[in-house]
Parts: sequence; structure tokens; C-alpha cells
Amino acid sequence: MKCLHCGKEIADINKFCPYCGTKVERPIRNAPDDTPTLHIVEKKPGGVPDIPVVPGQKKNSELMRYILYFVAAIAFMAFMGFAGNFIYNQLEAGRQETTVEHGTSDYEEEPEPQEEPKPAPIESVDGYDPGDYRANYQMTVRKGPSKSSKDSGDTIYKDDEVYIAQVQKNSSDESIWGELYSSDSGMWVCLKDNQYNYLVKE
Repeated sequence: MKCLHCGKEIADINKFCPYCGTKVERPIRNAPDDTPTLHIVEKKPGGVPDIPVVPGQKKNSELMRYILYFVAAIAFMAFMGFAGNFIYNQLEAGRQETTVEHGTSDYEEEPEPQEEPKPAPIESVDGYDPGDYRANYQMTVRKGPSKSSKDSGDTIYKDDEVYIAQVQKNSSDESIWGELYSSDSGMWVCLKDNQYNYLVKE
């Protein structure tokens, strides 16, 4: 080894340098890397055996505890959401049953349409009086008791059955006209003229 003061080579067993007389100071050697890790032992009261604690284990335990708290909180919120939804559905079902029992449902059946009573027959005209007729020909329905009246756009086809509410005679051509019984008043069809009987009594 070398003297740290004068730099001369000296024997390892020398305590003083034979050249300068300086006390030899040997460098402190570091512990080898394979030095075993020390374990801290904690003792618990009540005769519990000693439990070795590895450095860093305490921090890991705290982290796991926080993770467990977080998972428990998530599970609790999910349970509360499920329970709330279940209770709401039960209340809604009960409300609908109560509504149906008391007859206050949003859906109400429409009443069946009732057939309107036919008007009482009046005095006949040349043997034609109000009543049921069947068409012998296809005819145009007009808005007045005359062939010159405006076309209504409706048509009666052969063998169609119609109800005549009233009968009227056209004085200009002696034709007989009948007013159709329908929701639209003023609809007329020719029953008879000088050539044909367009409708026959049922």
C-alpha cells in the first residue's frame, strides 16, 4: 500500500510510514453488496408472536386499504342506484294499476258510432217515396234536383243500394229526383226521367 502523506510504498503491516513517520490510516472498506437486509420486528401486546416488518410494507398496506375503500364506495353507489330504480318501477306500476281501477287511464275507448235514424217518409211523388232503392245504372250525384245542377264528384254504380230521404219532381222535364240520405245534405240523384227508371224500390 502507499503512504497517504508522502506516497511511498510501505508494507501493509506498518502502522507508521518508515519514510516520513506519518501514522498510516487505512481506508474503511464498504460492506459487500450481499449484506442481508435487516428486518424490524414489532411486538404486539397480549402475547402475540413478533411479526417481522419489511421496509416499504407499511406503505403498501396503506395503498391497499385505500383501494379497498374505493372499491367499497363504488359497490355501495351501484347498489343504491339499483335499489332506487327498483323502488321507482314498483311505485310506477302501482300508480298505473290505481289509474286503471279508477277509470282514469290515458287511453279511452272511442264509443261505437250509432246509426242515425232515418227521416220519416213524406208524401210520394208519382209512386216514388222515401226509402231504400237499388241503382239500375251508373249515375252522377248532383248538388240539386236537375241535370243542369253542378256535379258533386260522387258516383252511384249499378246495384248500389241507397236511401232516399225525400223525393222531388222537376217541373221543367218532369223528371223525378231523390235526395240522398247522408252526412252531406243537398246531394241528389235522378230516379226517373222520360227514358229510364234509374233506381228501383227495394
